[in-house]
Amino acid sequence: MRISHLSFLRPRPPSPRPLRRVGGGAPPRRVPFAARVGAFGLLLGSLACAAAPLRVSPDEIPALEAGLQATPDDADLRLRFAAALFSAGRCDDARIQAETAAAQRPDNGVTPLIQGQCLEAEGELAGAVDVYAGYLRQHADGEGADAVRGRLLLAQRTLAQLEAREALVREAELSRQTAVPGTVAVLPVAVLGDLDDRFAGLSIGLAQMLVSDLSLLGDLRLVERTRVNALLGELALAESGRVDPATAARMGRLLRAADLVQGALAVDGSSIELDATVVGPNASTRVDPAASGPLQALLDLEKRLALALADRFSGPLTPAEERRILDNGPGSVDAFLAWADGLILEERGDFTAAADAYRQAVRLDPGFAEADLAARRAASASTVIGRSPTEVVGLGRTASQAVSGVSNPGLPAVLRGALHDVASLGPEVTLAGSASTGALWSPGADQPVPVLPTDVLLRILVRIPR
Repeated sequence: MRISHLSFLRPRPPSPRPLRRVGGGAPPRRVPFAARVGAFGLLLGSLACAAAPLRVSPDEIPALEAGLQATPDDADLRLRFAAALFSAGRCDDARIQAETAAAQRPDNGVTPLIQGQCLEAEGELAGAVDVYAGYLRQHADGEGADAVRGRLLLAQRTLAQLEAREALVREAELSRQTAVPGTVAVLPVAVLGDLDDRFAGLSIGLAQMLVSDLSLLGDLRLVERTRVNALLGELALAESGRVDPATAARMGRLLRAADLVQGALAVDGSSIELDATVVGPNASTRVDPAASGPLQALLDLEKRLALALADRFSGPLTPAEERRILDNGPGSVDAFLAWADGLILEERGDFTAAADAYRQAVRLDPGFAEADLAARRAASASTVIGRSPTEVVGLGRTASQAVSGVSNPGLPAVLRGALHDVASLGPEVTLAGSASTGALWSPGADQPVPVLPTDVLLRILVRIPR
């Protein structure tokens, strides 16, 4: 039985069909109480003796199945059963159990993790992204939401690289197609002049802040940074950041963007000038006027450019739209630079260091919501990559942050009520490098596997009816 990869969005009553018996056999029968106690004791004993408590193993399947025969309405037990099936590579069976659990508790994060990772294993990256994003739209603060964000980040990166390669293969066909109206792509900003290493992230940081600002306008569709950077990588332009007008027009066609923005930051001592060129279907035009001022005014100059671009793409802005753009982002240049460093590290696949940089941005500006979300996402990604088939990736938000080293003296008091396990089918393999090499790599594989602090505990809730 195949479950739709979006089916967790449509909760329904549990299926009346009986549980599949492992290895076949007679239909399920009610297990005597003593046998149930023995089965649960076997399960809990095996967990207590495990070298790593946050693991789920195919060996648990018989005991979990017996437990569900006794307590079929136990959503926690069913989710662990789904995870055990998943760790055994039985995706179809795992989906059935996860779907049933979703009907009992729609906000659980295990269901989308199982559905999405099964789709990833099948090469259906777009479907996996839809599953993760769909869950987060409905349950942004749900149990395991941060783990879903981590999976989404990894799946989006892999999908962007695959789409970039496919676009180059289909370039002749795409060049004849009409761009999607209202779609805007923003290239990394070209930095001209001498800046010390502290400002290394300005190119990608300014571009992403423009994307963030313009995305506040409902009539524009911004191309994701991961797609732009993946295409730059395929064109061997990611390191240089230099894109001539002809290449910019080509990228616009490959991304099917109606307009492509190439910003430029000119540095002359302590004075800077920020402007941009818009590459349209037939011509390139410079956005006027250019914004100039001291380096300390960097964020103000970015807002002036964002407003000019917004006016160009969407017409005169309402006072409310202008205020949303002006209020978006950090209020401190130092926080902006720390966030930009995180973007660079994330692009390199160093999610642990990226999370640290994002958290530094939040410490410098506690109201910087975008940096806070990025820190959670990168920290979660660092916990789900490179896992063996039986290691846990389905951690709750608080546990995910603890794994990544977030300092929180009140952590033991605020841990989620139950943390659920989902085993990965194997290490993530992401396409990277140029189209000619076809190199394979595992993002973040050189990072140490995070070690859970002692105050992150797994609570397995087993309810036995009397």
